[in-house]
Amino acid sequence: MTRVVDDRYWTFRRELWWTSRQSSRAQTEHEQMRQRQEKAKEAAEERKKQQEAEAELRRKKWEEEDRRRRAEEAAARRKVQEEERRVLMEKLLQHRAEEVARRAREQAEQEEKERQALEMARAWWGRLSREQMEELFAAVADRAWHEEQLRVEIPEKPSMAAHFAYGVPLYSRDRYHSLYGIARPCPESAPSHRSRRATASWSATPRR
Repeated sequence: MTRVVDDRYWTFRRELWWTSRQSSRAQTEHEQMRQRQEKAKEAAEERKKQQEAEAELRRKKWEEEDRRRRAEEAAARRKVQEEERRVLMEKLLQHRAEEVARRAREQAEQEEKERQALEMARAWWGRLSREQMEELFAAVADRAWHEEQLRVEIPEKPSMAAHFAYGVPLYSRDRYHSLYGIARPCPESAPSHRSRRATASWSATPRR
């Protein structure tokens, strides 16, 4: 260290300035205090680093646990959704199978009804003699004439039609040739060759 003494420059070493015991002790105490402060600072910095490292470790651990928890929850939700879809699909398939079975059953029942109706109609019309059939249609024509002044054409070769419930359609003899009515089989009145009269159920079409 350079100082000016009596207008002259002098260079001194620092330790030479403390010449008394008091100065030496003060220097020692100062150095010890400085070392303690440095150690305390280093210890505080070390504790801070340790705390930060522990906090970072806790944060990473919490994030990992949170990711695992979220993944487990998502997997559980997917499992529930898959089960719900599976149950729904089973119900849909079961409903579809039941619907197909119901339609097939209804179709079979309808076909059986139609088959029985056809057999009954064939049997009923088949038991009519030519004379009985002509008498039946003549009665219908007579009724049409007396009730409506309408002439009905008696078919030469009557044929039953499925869309007329296996009955025989009768048409007017006017220029419109409109449908007058349908002579249907009447199971309650089974015709026989022993009886000259045959009765058929009758439905007339209103005239316009």
